[in-house]
Amino acid sequence: MADEKKRDWIDIVDVFSKVLIPVVIAYLGIAYSSHEAKIAQQRLIDERQTEIERRNLERDTGYVRMLLSKDQNEKAFGIDVIRVLSRQNKFSPDLLAVLTVMAGDDKNADLAEAAKQILENQVQVNSAKASNSAIVVYIQISKPEQRADAEALQDALRKDGFAAPGVQLVTSEVATVHTYVRFFAASGASKASTVKDVMSKLGYTSPGVQDFSAYTPSPLSSIEVWIGKNQGNLPKSSGP
Repeated sequence: MADEKKRDWIDIVDVFSKVLIPVVIAYLGIAYSSHEAKIAQQRLIDERQTEIERRNLERDTGYVRMLLSKDQNEKAFGIDVIRVLSRQNKFSPDLLAVLTVMAGDDKNADLAEAAKQILENQVQVNSAKASNSAIVVYIQISKPEQRADAEALQDALRKDGFAAPGVQLVTSEVATVHTYVRFFAASGASKASTVKDVMSKLGYTSPGVQDFSAYTPSPLSSIEVWIGKNQGNLPKSSGP
C-alpha cells in the first residue's frame, strides 16, 4: 500500500514536471526576449540622442566659426541665423560665451548691439516661459530710423498683455519690403490679428497677416512683426 502511494506521488510529480518545466522555460524565454528588446530599444534611443547631440555640436561649432569670421557679412548672417534659432527655442547655451564676448566688442557696434539684443531677448523669453503666460512678439525693423516707432509699438503690445523683447534691426538682405505680422501655429491667428489691430491704431500702413504654421516643424506660440522698408515714420512721431 505504501509502495502504491509512493508510486502515485512519483507519477504526480512526473506529470507536473512534464507540464510545468516547459511552461517555466517558455516564460523565462519570453522574459529574456523582452529584456533584450528593452535593452536594444534603450540602446537605439541612446544612439539617436548621441547623434542629435553630435549634430547640434557641429551646428553650433559652425555658427561660432561664422561669428568669429573676419568677414563682417558672414558675421552678420551668423547673428541673423542665431536670432531665428532663439525664437524657435533652439538657442544653444554653448553660444552664450561667444555672444557675450561679441556684445562687449567696441570695434563693431552693430554686431555688438545685435549680440546684446539676442542675449536680452533670451532672458525675456525664458522669463515668459517660466511665467507660462504672455505670448512673445518679436519686432524687426528694416531701418534705424524706425526704432522709435517700433519701441512705441513695443510699449503698446506690452500694455495689451504681450511680451515684447528688444527691437531688432535686421540686415537689408533679410528685411521685408512691406510690413507683416507672422504667426506660426493655427492657434496664433487671433493673437496675430490683435497685434495687427494694435499696429493699425498706432498708424502702421496696412500690416498684412501671414500664416507660417505650415513652414515650422512644430507649432510656435510666438509672433513676429516685420516692419518693411517702405514703412515711413508714424504720424505721432514724424517731424514738423
